Amino acid sequence: MKFLKTLSVLFLIIWNHTLIISQNQEIIAEENKTLQLNANQLLDGQTLQWQESTNNKDWNDLDGITIQNPIITLINLPKYYRAKLTSTECASPFFSEVISVFEQQPETVLLWSDPTTWGTDGKPKEGDHISIPMGKHILLDETPPNLGKLMVMGTLEFDRKDLSLTAENIMVHD
Repeated sequence: MKFLKTLSVLFLIIWNHTLIISQNQEIIAEENKTLQLNANQLLDGQTLQWQESTNNKDWNDLDGITIQNPIITLINLPKYYRAKLTSTECASPFFSEVISVFEQQPETVLLWSDPTTWGTDGKPKEGDHISIPMGKHILLDETPPNLGKLMVMGTLEFDRKDLSLTAENIMVHD
């Protein structure tokens, strides 16, 4: 049935940059950001209706959203989106894969000055070799002693005050 092969859905999140996500994906987004839904060109006799759900089970048509490239505002996440395609040639509608949109959780920022940031060893001392692992965000809120090696795989952010950071070697990984 050629009807089923004509719907290809792409989704775009518009932030500071555009992220292209293909079918059957999970997206992490912020509330009040926009989402652009895109469907390929429809054939004669086909109609498109975008749908959303709050539980991925009960679906509601998005009122008036029957165009191929609507832009919607993300409110009350999580939300699930899909396209419903109907055709005069087919009795049952076809549904695209589901795109799941979850709310981005705020990142926990740890203070350099807080001994608990560094575990049982406490704050770094002169000549220490320090590693900031991926997924960890540390705010440098005081000038530390001269360090040995500093490897940053996570995030090291400088507080907005006069600070300095010195080390024998500083490596920053993407």
